Amino acid sequence: RSDADTLATFDGTSWVLDRQAEYVTNANGEYTRLADGTQICSALLSAGTFVQSATWAAAFAAAPRATCSPASSQPRAASLDGVTTLGADTRLYDLSGGQASEDRYLIAHGRWY
Repeated sequence: RSDADTLATFDGTSWVLDRQAEYVTNANGEYTRLADGTQICSALLSAGTFVQSATWAAAFAAAPRATCSPASSQPRAASLDGVTTLGADTRLYDLSGGQASEDRYLIAHGRWY
């Protein structure tokens, strides 16, 4: 299901096949794909605007569970909107509820098949 290697080992009685995890970094961040169908995507979005659209490093089979957090040492709150198989919109607020535009971390996990 991916370009990851399959490890074959002989335990003395039978062959055991194990699909290796796939780790990829691209322009949209990083992703890890596991043999059981789990996928984890992460990214650091550079400071830009209050609302920033993020594209996952790899598409999910269904909308993933995702979180966004401020990368700043300043007190901030982050939110996600419109989480889809391809990405999400992020928003960053200061403590007064005003708009902030600093870096933010994004992580999502779900199924890739």
